Amino acid sequence: MKIPRTLPCPTSPNAAPLCGHRQFRLCQSSLLAALCSLLSFIGVTCATGIAAEAPAPRPGADRAPIEDQIKKTLFENTTVKAAEIQDLGIATCLSARVYKIEITMGKNQQRGATNTIYAVTAKNLLEIDKPSTNADMPELLALVKPSFKLSDETAGLTMLSAFKAMYPPMGMNETTPRVIHKGKTWSFILGKFFENFSGFVVQTDATGKIVKIAYVLGIKEQ
Repeated sequence: MKIPRTLPCPTSPNAAPLCGHRQFRLCQSSLLAALCSLLSFIGVTCATGIAAEAPAPRPGADRAPIEDQIKKTLFENTTVKAAEIQDLGIATCLSARVYKIEITMGKNQQRGATNTIYAVTAKNLLEIDKPSTNADMPELLALVKPSFKLSDETAGLTMLSAFKAMYPPMGMNETTPRVIHKGKTWSFILGKFFENFSGFVVQTDATGKIVKIAYVLGIKEQ
């Protein structure tokens, strides 16, 4: 018995006869297309062949919970120690209580300690740490008592005492603290800076009221 060289395509009864090999490939393509449609309907992406691809995460979607967890961990492993700086100069010049703060982070205190200075007033809490370079210090200026006048040597030595208590000279930059007064400018030397000195420069008006406080590197003694 002869086997016919053409067979009708079962998916299209009225279609023209095709060879068996081509008919098989068309049927295979139809089945693959149908399978891809089904997989796509249930949430699976069909690319080259049949492949499952997870949806791309939304940018920043999981960042907030991680940040909150890190903050919680840092807080749980942070210790803070506060010691009030007792000094007559501070009590005379400033309308605040001043504290040396030691902050230690990390389990078993492996990261070491960070030291800073905070002033506590009746209304708020201010960080008044010494700058690392030339800078005005408006926060410290705001703490000066309105009644304090920088108008004579006694007042200058009183303020020098306050500066020394809050920002004591340390290490290789240590020098003899002293006051240089020229007109409305008062320089409070606390340390060395190369051939010159570092410390605080205070400007006053004609009555001795302090109008500006700045930390300065490179104060010249002459």
